[in-house]
Amino acid sequence: MKHTIAILDKDRRYADKAAGYINNRAGFPFKVIVFSDPEELGYINKAYDIDIKLVDEELLPQTGGYDGGDCIILSGGESRIEDDRRVIYKYQSYENIIKEILLYASSKDELRNIVSRKSVLKLIGMFSPIERSGQTDLGLAVGQNLAKTYRTLYVNMDCYSSLKDRLGLSFEGDLSDMLYAMDNDSGSIATLIGGSSGSLNGLDIMPPMDRHEDLISIDIQDWLRFLRHIENETDYEFVILDMSKAVRGLKDIIIRCGKLIVTTLEDKWEQEKLSVFRKELEEQKELEGNILYVEVPIDQDVKRDPLIYGMSGKLGDIAREIAKEITA
Repeated sequence: MKHTIAILDKDRRYADKAAGYINNRAGFPFKVIVFSDPEELGYINKAYDIDIKLVDEELLPQTGGYDGGDCIILSGGESRIEDDRRVIYKYQSYENIIKEILLYASSKDELRNIVSRKSVLKLIGMFSPIERSGQTDLGLAVGQNLAKTYRTLYVNMDCYSSLKDRLGLSFEGDLSDMLYAMDNDSGSIATLIGGSSGSLNGLDIMPPMDRHEDLISIDIQDWLRFLRHIENETDYEFVILDMSKAVRGLKDIIIRCGKLIVTTLEDKWEQEKLSVFRKELEEQKELEGNILYVEVPIDQDVKRDPLIYGMSGKLGDIAREIAKEITA
């Protein structure tokens, strides 16, 4: 049985075209109905079991006490989150609107089970308060395992990183160039990523910024805008965010991750540092059940070739188990 979305928009032509496209979209788990008069809300509520309604921002004040289903606001301005409600740009592509609907549905317990696991971008966070804990090795290993089945992007949000030299890949740009191009409207994010990233066993890799000053100049709104562009304009199913303490708005990014992987060490002093960090994480109710603590084995007998390391040995086994858990 298909679930129901209602579009309320003063421009009936726009709503009909949007509904026509969405209703003909293969695999989309919702049926779309359309109306243009807020006074019809009472009838619509009685006649249909509405799961989500898309409401024209200008008509929102006229909807009064209507409580049938959850609401996404259609706006002539940019997409944003406002008062815990999702506001989306109504004149973007229909495919992007579909992504917004699926993302919203996946955040609702009562709708999550009807949304395909491959329909919505999932953020996987990598972070540790402990230095040299194998965080990047594990992030690359998990990413390569995910990339066997899913379109996956690895983004390194560190500075003073040796990643470019370690991988031995050719990169036309890095994360700094990507954010600059985004700010200056230099093309679609999908094209920019394609031109800047490298690939490792099918995993697309966005290398880190070279300069510490560049990294700390990026504020949380820029990071969230960057992630929103990836969500709306690419077909990635997973993005792995390999984060450092230098990232501004770190906690705001962490709570948006569907899974946070924290790498650990056995060292006594480092465990005390980790204990303080764990207490901070436990205060974030949004992360409840989504944190995974992993002690990364450093196998000295394995050559640190990125094409091998992480896909074999103990680290490879751990990465495969994590990838299974993420996609379960």
